[in-house]
Parts: sequence; structure tokens; C-alpha cells
Amino acid sequence: MKKFIVKILIVVIGVLFVGYILFGDKLENYSGQLETNNTVQECTITGFKGLKRSIKIPENIKKIPITKIGERAFSGSEFMETGGLELPETIFPKLMRESERKKKKIPEMSLDDLIYGLFSGKLTKVVIPGTVKIIGKQAFYGNTIKEISFAEGLTVIEYGAFAVNKLTELNIPETVKLINEYAFTGNLITKISIGSNVIVFGESFDNEFAQFYYRNGSLAGTYTYSNGQWREEK
Repeated sequence: MKKFIVKILIVVIGVLFVGYILFGDKLENYSGQLETNNTVQECTITGFKGLKRSIKIPENIKKIPITKIGERAFSGSEFMETGGLELPETIFPKLMRESERKKKKIPEMSLDDLIYGLFSGKLTKVVIPGTVKIIGKQAFYGNTIKEISFAEGLTVIEYGAFAVNKLTELNIPETVKLINEYAFTGNLITKISIGSNVIVFGESFDNEFAQFYYRNGSLAGTYTYSNGQWREEK
């Protein structure tokens, strides 16, 4: 009976997972906060309820332009919600004999562990529209983002916005004027395209990119990192 219940739960979870993959990027999954700036209404994205790993942030919600991504809006797995469902502590069956499991030091798996392991929801790809002017503090911190697409119009990337991800290349729009501390630290970045006279801090990037950029006169260009040093592509 116990095995039958577990099989049913796995099937239900699988169906939910497929549903999220197919439909998890719907507009209603985004939460936002309306603001009025000089009588013009704007929207800040404050969260996302879904399990999509690749998302394209919409330009507007109910015809109100999205101009900012809020603090920790997509940070790690925080946007994944279980809907307040209380899950039994250890109902997932052992996948091998007890003696073998202990010998290999594999812990007993709970349903919570199963859901988190399969559906942690960490982002791998993000597309940000040109309506967004500011990306807030730690907005995408702690995901596994490998690809990020910015659009012209973005002006500020705040503290820790994309820290601790898996980015290797960046194409930063020429409209960006400020990249705050730790915005891109904890990545694997070896190529950066950036505009001129951008304000960057010593800890905005790893491997002392800011120092090299300033020594190079804050010139627009594409910079690559190899063998422990930065170079400007000619």
C-alpha cells in the first residue's frame, strides 16, 4: 500500500512538473509592485512563482511597463513555492537495501528532498527586456545562470545582482552607467563587452576586471581573460 501511494505521488509530481515546464512562464506567475514616477505608472517585478529554468521577463504587466527587477526577486530557489503543503517527513521508500545505503553513506530520502532535488527551479537562462532600467540588489543571486540577455535601456545593475552563477560571457548594453559591488562575482566570466565610462567597483567582477578597465581609460570594448590577465580585443 505504501509503495502504491508513493507511486501515485511521483506521478502527480511528474504531471505538475511537466505543467510548469510548459506553462510556468505565464504572465500571472510574476508578482509586481506599482509605482508612480512623475504621474507615469511603472512596475517593479518582486517575485516569480514557477519552476521554469529559462525565462523571458515580460515588458509590461497589464500594460504598465516593467522598469525594475526588485531585490532578490529571482534569487536562488526562493521563487519556488510549495503552496504551504505539509509533506510527511520520510515517506519516500529506500531505493536500496539499508545495509547498502549505509555503506555508501546515502541518506534516507524524504519527499521534500525529492521535490527539491528534481524541481529546485534554479534559473539557467534569462532574457531581460529594454523597459527594465534597474536590476535590484541580489535579484538573480545564487542561480545557475549560464546565459543572460540584456537590452539597451538598462542603466543600473545593483549589488550582487548576478553573483554566484555560471556566467562565462557578458554583453553589457552601452546604456549601463553603474555596476555596483559584487554584481557579477562568483561566476566564470572570461569575456566582457562593455560601454565607455561605466562606474564599476573593485569587487564588481572577479579577477580585478575593474582595475584593468580603469587602467585602460574606461574605454568601450570587448575584454577577454586568459592566463591570469585581462586583454582588450582589437
